[in-house]
Order: sequence, then structure tokens, then C-alpha cells
Amino acid sequence: MTRKLAPLLLTVWALVPARAHAADVDLATLARSAPVTALVQIDDPPSSVADLPVPGAPKAEPYQRYLRHFRLVRTLVGTAPPASLTVDDHAWRRQFAAHVACVTRASCTPPALDTYRGTLAREPAPGQQVLVFLRKTADGWELAADRALDDAARAAEVLAARSRP
Repeated sequence: MTRKLAPLLLTVWALVPARAHAADVDLATLARSAPVTALVQIDDPPSSVADLPVPGAPKAEPYQRYLRHFRLVRTLVGTAPPASLTVDDHAWRRQFAAHVACVTRASCTPPALDTYRGTLAREPAPGQQVLVFLRKTADGWELAADRALDDAARAAEVLAARSRP
């Protein structure tokens, strides 16, 4: 089942850490490690949620898989993703496995994720252009780090960071 998220709920993304994180990743590190960096336009609706049932626990709270929706403007680095792009949260499969473990074995340790703290003060609005740092997985596209979005004006910094050793 997929449903639209209210834009107000997305404003908490920059205010409250939703998961444990291993380390803060800076722009230069993210720019060099992300296989794809693209300038995208936030789609309308900007995101959706797919409820995934917990295997073996049909009455348990489902895992909420957050999907972001973008329109490709141009690719700065790497192989161009499709023009209409749906992107998973970073390491969503590890997060799903942790949710299943929490529900079925009472082992509630969130996975440690590298987190990028860019210059965006809030969740981007539909129509806004942003940089997105991506990686291709067997499931499709996912963010290269937690919160791997930044201001489109930083494109030159990304390219400069990639050219440095």
C-alpha cells in the first residue's frame, strides 16, 4: 500500500535524527564517494511511503519504506539515471532488517548510517532544484548517504571536490 506524505511531516527530516549514524560525511567525501551526482527537480508529490509487512508477524507494525520522487535536470557525475526518478532512503534494506529484528526478536538496534548534513535547512519543496547523491542498487536507486541532498548552487563545489585527489 502506498500513500502520500503530508509536506509538514517531512519538515522534521532536518530537525530530528531518525536513525543512529556512524559519522557525519562532508561534501568533499560524499562528492568523491557517490557514484552519481545529479541536479534534480523535486516532483509533486515529493515523496510516498510503501508499507512493507514484517515476514512472520502479520499483526506487527509494517516497515515504512520512504520513496523520494525527482525529475532529472542534468547529471553532473556518473551514469545518468532515468528522467523520472524514484529514490529509496540510504541503506533501506539494512533499516528494514533492523525493523524486522526489533519486531520478531526484540533486538532494537538501528543500523549506523553515514549522514550528510548539507546546507538545506528543510525538506525541499516540489519544483525546487537540488543536488542528489546516488548509488544504483539491485532494487533501483538509493541515496548515497543518509540525507544526501544539497543546494543546487553547490554544483561547482562538488565538481571541484571530485577533481582533487
